[in-house]
Amino acid sequence: MIRQTDNSKNGSGRKIKTSIFVLSLVFISLLPLLASDTEKDELKENLLSSEKKQKLALLSIKTAKREDLFPLVSTILKSTTSEGEIQGIILDLYFSYGPEIEKFNPNLIEDLEWVFDNTKNEANIVKVLHFAATYKEKRLMYHILDYITYRDATVREFTFKAIDSFKDDRALPFILELGSSDQPIHRYYYLESLNFINDERASMHVPKLLTDPSPAIRSECIVVIEKLGLKEKLNSVLSMATNDSNYEVRKTAVVSLKNQRSKFPTTVYQKTIFDANREVRDVTVDAINAIKDPSYAKFISSAMEKENLSPLRLKMVESLLTLNNHGGGLGLSAALRKDKDSQVRSRAAFAIGKLKAIPVVRDLVASLQVEIVVNVKIEVTRSLGMLKEKSAVPIMLSKLQTNEANELRSEFLTALNQIDDPKVMPVIFDLIDLENTETIKTGMKHLLRTMLYRYHGGGKDYRTIALSEKVSMN
Repeated sequence: MIRQTDNSKNGSGRKIKTSIFVLSLVFISLLPLLASDTEKDELKENLLSSEKKQKLALLSIKTAKREDLFPLVSTILKSTTSEGEIQGIILDLYFSYGPEIEKFNPNLIEDLEWVFDNTKNEANIVKVLHFAATYKEKRLMYHILDYITYRDATVREFTFKAIDSFKDDRALPFILELGSSDQPIHRYYYLESLNFINDERASMHVPKLLTDPSPAIRSECIVVIEKLGLKEKLNSVLSMATNDSNYEVRKTAVVSLKNQRSKFPTTVYQKTIFDANREVRDVTVDAINAIKDPSYAKFISSAMEKENLSPLRLKMVESLLTLNNHGGGLGLSAALRKDKDSQVRSRAAFAIGKLKAIPVVRDLVASLQVEIVVNVKIEVTRSLGMLKEKSAVPIMLSKLQTNEANELRSEFLTALNQIDDPKVMPVIFDLIDLENTETIKTGMKHLLRTMLYRYHGGGKDYRTIALSEKVSMN
């Protein structure tokens, strides 16, 4: 009996040891899982923690492949007080998955509808609109249509882009309703939508809006006509460029016509270059430069005679240079004689020489006598030399003996060489001894030597003779 009891005790001990061993193995095998649970809990706790930790946790979800936390993220989206930043991070997280996001967040559409209905953060609204446009998410269409009259232009732009991506006829009545609205701002939004929505049916209200009481609407109508290529409305735009009562509309019409160059009678510019508004005249100069028709130089020149604004007159001078035509020269003459801006006078003097505006050369000569700004006188002198204007020689010789700036006096010598009047030689000869400035004296000697060889050196060029003499001396 005693032995049996011992055996029973031994058996029980072995069972206990076996159980302990098995439990130990189970515990050891669960350690990685327990560690993993602890890690998961930490990320989850961070999502529910302070805003700083919440941000870091949201940014870590995709990397950590913790899509199981999306239900909690959805709750945070709708409850966070940090509407702009936290919601923006969540939306970025959603959209980083592309169209596969619904695999991980079946409530995506509900979340996005909630954003539309509740957020005032325009950056986040744009994010949702961009997502909808990219993936043609028609389920959001009616929420998106609420934004076609939103105050912010960027939000409206993305709204119209999303609607265009849907290609859904259900949206068309909402757009057309804007075009027939009693509210001018809604009619404007209608025209604005046509820049993004490619549907010919949507443009049915455009013709009547060309005569809308609002100048802003008429201007936008012109932009839409250009964008849609509505050639049948081109005559209306031509008329508006010259006859509309509002200068912004006229300006918009001219810019639109410039963008469509060679597709209409450009004679409209012959009128708009004389428009009462400076901005219309300004864009007309650009338009004329774009068509590059030298015959328009005469209209530019005529406009310059009447122009009182120096910046615009300067632009017209540059236009004549672009067209390589002086247009008769009277405009350049007016700029040279009348403009208060020395830069304008200087460029006009340059253009007279460059474009060989012979009819107004006399004004260059007169300018040399009355002009007080050195840089302008230099340009005048250069042009007179370029044009070989002999009537300017007496003035140059006279001013060469005065206390004019040495830079200008050097230009006189260069111009006299170009004009090439042999009558200057005796005068220059006498002036050499009277000159005190060494550089000018050297220039006079060079001019005299050049002309002597030119007229008394057997017809050979001075530099050629000088070189041959130098060679022979060696």
